[in-house]
Amino acid sequence: MRQGFTLIELLVVIAIIALLAAMLFPVFARAREKARQASCASNVKQLALAALMYAGDYDETLPMAIGAASPAGPWWTLIELVQPYTRNAQIARCPNDPQGSVDLSAYSGLGRYSYAWNKAVFAHMPPFGPLGTIITLSQIPYPAETTAFFDGRQEGFAVYTSHRHNDGANVSFLDGHAKWHHRSNPPRGCGDDYYHVIPQ
Repeated sequence: MRQGFTLIELLVVIAIIALLAAMLFPVFARAREKARQASCASNVKQLALAALMYAGDYDETLPMAIGAASPAGPWWTLIELVQPYTRNAQIARCPNDPQGSVDLSAYSGLGRYSYAWNKAVFAHMPPFGPLGTIITLSQIPYPAETTAFFDGRQEGFAVYTSHRHNDGANVSFLDGHAKWHHRSNPPRGCGDDYYHVIPQ
C-alpha cells in the first residue's frame, strides 16, 4: 500500500517549486513591462494620429500646444484639443505613470499628463513661453523623423523626456508612427533635452 510523501520528498518538491518561481518571476515582470510599454506606445501613436486628423480639418495647420480663449482661462492643451479625435481621455496617462508626471493643474482647465509634446512643432501661448509660430504640415521637412508626443516628466516649469520604459521612452512622430527609443539612441537631431526640434 502506497504511503504518503515523506518530509524529505515534500521539502524537495517545495524547493523545486521555489526555484522555478524564482526563475519565472523576472520573466513575468519583463513581460508585464513590455505590455505596459506597448500600451504607452499605442497612446502616443493615437495622440499623433489625432493631431494629424486635426490638421486635416484645419488646412494642414497643427494644433497649438497650450492656450486659452482669454487670459483668465479656462486653458486647454493640445491633448484636450485632439480629444474629439481620440474619444478617450485615458490615453493622456501612461500605465507606468498613472498620476501624470507633467502637472499643469495649476492652470484653470488643465490636468496632469504622462506625455509632453515637441514645442518646436506645436506653438505655445504665454505664460508658457513667448507666442510661438503656428506650423503647418507642409513646413515639416521630415515628418517621419520629427517628434510629436513622448513620455514626459516635469521639473519645476521645464518638461523633459522620461525614460520610464526599460531605460527608454516611447515617441510618436508627425507621420503617425510611434517607436521606443533607448536613452542612448534618441531620434535624429535630438539631445538630452529631447524632442524640441524639427530635424533639418
